[in-house]
Amino acid sequence: MATESIYPATALISRTEYITQPRDYQFDSLPEIAAVPAALTIRGSTAHFTVSYDNSLGSDGQTLADAVLGVCEADYSTLQGYFGGITPPNLPFNVNILPGNFGASHATCPATTLSIGAQSAPGVDIPFIRSLVIAEEDEVFEAATGRGWDCGASNGEGLSRVLANAMYPGAEPSNFVSAPVWLDGGRPDFVNNTDPTDRNYVSIGCAVLFLNWLRYQRHFSWNEIILAGASTLAQTYTNLTGRSDAWTRFTTLLQNHFPAGVPSGLTTDNPFPLLDPASWVGTLTVYVTDFPNQGPTARIEYVSTDGHVWELYYVASTSTWGAADLTALAGGA
Repeated sequence: MATESIYPATALISRTEYITQPRDYQFDSLPEIAAVPAALTIRGSTAHFTVSYDNSLGSDGQTLADAVLGVCEADYSTLQGYFGGITPPNLPFNVNILPGNFGASHATCPATTLSIGAQSAPGVDIPFIRSLVIAEEDEVFEAATGRGWDCGASNGEGLSRVLANAMYPGAEPSNFVSAPVWLDGGRPDFVNNTDPTDRNYVSIGCAVLFLNWLRYQRHFSWNEIILAGASTLAQTYTNLTGRSDAWTRFTTLLQNHFPAGVPSGLTTDNPFPLLDPASWVGTLTVYVTDFPNQGPTARIEYVSTDGHVWELYYVASTSTWGAADLTALAGGA
């Protein structure tokens, strides 16, 4: 429901805020934003959200606010499922769409007032603005669930980004992509160690790659990953698998596909699934299909070390890789 109620507010973004920021953003400029009073129009509200926009944004602000209102409840339901059905305290979320290209922020991990920079991507980029809402909203869920996910540290920032990207794949502009920063930046170990900041693109890149590896290479669900959370990503892996070789398995696979010292050329935060000889037993079956409405698709089938038959597939028309547990799809245990 839309209203034309206008009220004064201040876009409080400080150095202590938790922020999803672009790679090249100078964080010290954020206090200048905080000093500018904003006249906000409440565009509408739902069961869990009130969405407002800065009047200076004009029709673009209305468009973005309406776009958020159109999906916020469905996206909330998806996130709630990922986090085991919990309801964060201090709702509703107050989403303020503001001038600026700073990304998105909120004052503390549990804080439900979310500031979204309307110019964080070129033009009126509805999918990315929606994903920025997710990136801050899921940090509130992180605070509510606990389990070691710290929105002000690399593991929690990584989780906030991968969930936003999972819900809005392909929406992330190039200057928000973090994975190649880690791959091409010496590859320090932020799996066994957690970086106590959400603003280091090297540690964020490690975290998003590792979490996407768990989801799309190791095939754990987001719900399983979140509920297995711990103070380090290595411990999260141990909670999921009972093993203690997270760093070795993760880095060995990436070294095979993105050798250290060679520019990675990666343009996304999720290169998975990757072909991994350590994950199968026996021989591979490789063939191509050309089904109606799908087109040429390369398929690789193998028996994994858990005894399940898996398929990796590449759809030429969309240039995308995917994976499927054929045993599970067939109803096997």
